[in-house]
Amino acid sequence: MMENAARRRTSVFLGLVITLFVLLAIQLFNLQVLDVRYHAAAEENVVKQRRTEPVRGEIYDRHGDKIAYNIVVYDLEALYVAMEEDLDTESLAGALGIPIAKVEERYAAYLEGINTGTISKVRKYPIIRALDTTTSMRLREQLLDFPGLSLSPSSRREYVQYAPAHLLGYMGEINKNELNEYTTKGYIMGDYIGRGGIESEFEHDLRGTNGEAYIIEDVYGAERGKYEEGKNDIQASPGNDLYLTIDLGLQQYARSLMENKQGAVVAIDPRSGEILTLVSTPDYNLSEIMGVNRGEYFRSISNAPGNPFLDRTLAGQYQPGSTFKPISALVALSNRTWSRSKGYVCQYVYRLSGQTVLKCSHTHEPSQNIGQALMHSCNPYFWEVFKKCVYGLRKESYAQALDDWGNACRSFGLDTTLLDIGMAESKGNVPLSSYYDGLYGQKRWAPTAMISLGIGQGELLLTPLQMAFSYSIVANRGQKVFYPSLIRQIGQSAQRKREYKNIMDISWRDYEAVIDGMRLAVVSGTAKGNSIPGISFGGKTGTVEKWDQPSHSMFVGIAPLKEPEIVIAVIVENGGAGGSTAAPIASLMAEKYLRGNVVGPDRRALEYSIKSKNTLNWDEK
Repeated sequence: MMENAARRRTSVFLGLVITLFVLLAIQLFNLQVLDVRYHAAAEENVVKQRRTEPVRGEIYDRHGDKIAYNIVVYDLEALYVAMEEDLDTESLAGALGIPIAKVEERYAAYLEGINTGTISKVRKYPIIRALDTTTSMRLREQLLDFPGLSLSPSSRREYVQYAPAHLLGYMGEINKNELNEYTTKGYIMGDYIGRGGIESEFEHDLRGTNGEAYIIEDVYGAERGKYEEGKNDIQASPGNDLYLTIDLGLQQYARSLMENKQGAVVAIDPRSGEILTLVSTPDYNLSEIMGVNRGEYFRSISNAPGNPFLDRTLAGQYQPGSTFKPISALVALSNRTWSRSKGYVCQYVYRLSGQTVLKCSHTHEPSQNIGQALMHSCNPYFWEVFKKCVYGLRKESYAQALDDWGNACRSFGLDTTLLDIGMAESKGNVPLSSYYDGLYGQKRWAPTAMISLGIGQGELLLTPLQMAFSYSIVANRGQKVFYPSLIRQIGQSAQRKREYKNIMDISWRDYEAVIDGMRLAVVSGTAKGNSIPGISFGGKTGTVEKWDQPSHSMFVGIAPLKEPEIVIAVIVENGGAGGSTAAPIASLMAEKYLRGNVVGPDRRALEYSIKSKNTLNWDEK
C-alpha cells in the first residue's frame, strides 16, 4: 500500500513538472516564434539604422582660393529618455557662456518637438549647435551634472573675411514650415540648409547624398558600437565643390575701400562676362550669422540702419545720372539723329518755354564734339541729344519715338535680369510710353514728363550690375559679348557661357568716339585726378542730386581702353560728386587688378584717403 502511494505521489510530481515544462515551452515559443511584434521590437532595440550626413561641398574663387569651407564644431545633444525631469537651464547657460534665454528657447523648442512627435524620445537631438572647441572642452568636464546631454562632433560652414555675403547667403536650420518640403529630399528636423544666395540656389549640388550606418543601441538609445563592424554601412557621398568667377583678392580690396560707406561695387571681365567683384555695403558677418548667438545677431542686423540684408549690387535700383550719357550718346548715334562731330555752346542752363529746366553743374569750354561733351558731362548738350531722339518730333509721334529710344537703351542689357541662376535680381526701369500712360492717362502726358531721361534721371532706374554690363558692351565695341556669369565650375563640370546679342547697329567709330570721351573725362574732365600711370583708364562720372541729403557718387570705368580686361561700376550713396569718391575707388581697383598693387606715393595717398573717408557721417535733417 505504502509503495503504491509513493508511486502515485511520484507520478503526480512528474506530471506537474512535465506540465510546467510544457507551459514554459509554450510561452517561450510564443515569445520567440509566434509573437512577431515582440521579435521585431527586440530587433529594433538592438540594431538601429542611422542616417549619416555628407560633407558639404566647399566654395572657391576663380583662382582656387577657399571662400566657404567646413570646420569641426560640436553639437550639444539631448536624449529625452535619459534626461532628468527638469533641465537646469541656468547652470547650463553658465557652462556654455551664452544667455540663459537662448538655452531656454532651444530647450522649449526641443520639448515641443517631443510633444508633437517630430522629435523621437529615443534619439539624440542637437539642442545647441556649433559650439567651438574651447567651449565644448569646458562643457565636457561638467556633463555629469546634466544627465541625458552629450557632445557630438559636427561641421559648420565658415567664410573668409569680406566674402560676398549677399552673393553666398548662409546656412540655417530647417524650420517647422519647411520640414514637409525637405523630408522628401532626405532632410530631417535639425538639418541645415542654404538660405539665400549661392548656398540656397545650389543646395542640391553642395549637399551631397546621405549615407546609412547600422548602430547597436541599448533600450535607452545609447550607442554600444557598430553592427557587424560596419560591413553593411553605406558611405555618404560628399557634395560638389563650387568654383565661382569671383576674384577673392579684388573682392576683399573693394570691400576695404567701401568701409564706412553705403553703396555697391561691381567688376566684370568684359572678355568673358565673368563677375570679378560684388560688394554691397553695409553687409553682415557670415561667421556671426552662423554662430551660437546667431538669433541675436540676426535680429540686430535686421534692425540696423542701411538695411544690411539688401544686396545693392543686384537688387539696388538707382538713377544712373551722367553715367548713362555714353549709352544715350550711342543710341542717338545709331539712329542718326546726332553725329560724332556735332558741337554745342553750353549756356549752363537749358530753358523750355521760357523756364529753366536744366542746369550744367560747372562752367566749361564749348563742346566741339560728343567726346568733349562727355568729358565736361554737359547736361544741356545731352538734353539736345535726347530732344533730337524724342522730344523734337510731332506730338502724335513722340510716344512711339520714346518707345524706340527706350527699346534701344534696353538693348544694352537694361530693364531685364541678367543672371540665370535664380538670384534675387531687380529688373530696373527704362520707361516706355505705356509707363507714362499708366501715370497720367493714355495720351494725357507731354514730353516734358520725360525731360530728365536723357541725362540718366527721372524714372530711369538701373542696378549696379546692369550699369557694369552695359559698359562691358561698350568696352567690347558691341562685339562678342557674354552675359554676366558667377559660376565657373560645379564639381568637374564647367559652365557654358551665354553669348549676348546686341541688336543695335552701331559702328566701330561711334564706340571709339564715346570711349575717347570717357578717356578725356579721366584725363582732364569730371574725373580728373584718377588716371593710372602706365594704364589707359577711362570712365564716366555721375552725381545724382538728392534734395534732402548729399548727392550719390557714381562712376563706371574701363581699363585698359584698347583691349579692356575689367569694367567697374561704383555707387557710393551720399558720397558727393562722382569724381571725388566713386571714381577713385574704380581707379584704385583697376590698378589693383591689372598690376597686383597700387604703385607710387600719390596713388597710395589716394588709397589711404578713400579708405579713411566716411560718407555715413552727414547731418540727416
